[in-house]
Amino acid sequence: MPKASQLPIEDVSKILNLKLWVFTESDGLFLHFSFDLDCIEDMLPALLAIARNYVPYITLPISIAIGIIGYNLEGLISDRYTPTKKLSIEEERLERKLKEMENSDLTTESLKSKSFVPKTIFDRKTSP
Repeated sequence: MPKASQLPIEDVSKILNLKLWVFTESDGLFLHFSFDLDCIEDMLPALLAIARNYVPYITLPISIAIGIIGYNLEGLISDRYTPTKKLSIEEERLERKLKEMENSDLTTESLKSKSFVPKTIFDRKTSP
């Protein structure tokens, strides 16, 4: 502390017990704050009420910072090359259907033969 005359300006807040002292010296003006730590217990409910009301404004910048950090870490860690598929899903399905059609018999029976109609009533409901 510089040795100079101390001029107490005023008690800024009785709740905070915050005092401002001005020191004058030939080099310039010096400011000194004294703060009583016992008043934090009195201020804690008020600070929590303020924080509760302004939670979105407090958490949004924090979440943005965490998101930016996570995005950049993921870019450093992960592999950026993802190979593309040679064929689309629709083309793969069409090829699979063509292969199934090549292996199956495509001839159909004539409707005149009526093979789809059972000859007797007992043939209608056969158990599998």
